[in-house]
Amino acid sequence: MPLLAHKELDKQGILHGDISYGDIFVLEFREKHMYGFLADLDFASINDEALNKLPEDTTNIFKEWRGKGPQSVC
Repeated sequence: MPLLAHKELDKQGILHGDISYGDIFVLEFREKHMYGFLADLDFASINDEALNKLPEDTTNIFKEWRGKGPQSVC
C-alpha cells in the first residue's frame, strides 16, 4: 500500500522526499480489507508541471517557499 501511495503521488508530480516507517499507516477494516496512506509530506517536492496546475494563489505560496529549508516544497 505505501508503494501504491508513492506511485500515485509520483503520477501527480509530487515526490515525498522522506518516507520512513513512521510515515506509513495501514488500517484494517471489516472483511479483512486493508487501507493505508503516507503522511508527513513536509519534505515533499512538486515539479513545475504539477505546480502550474494548481490555483494561482496556491502556486504563489509554493513558489515563495522554494529553497527555504525543511518546509520547502521544491
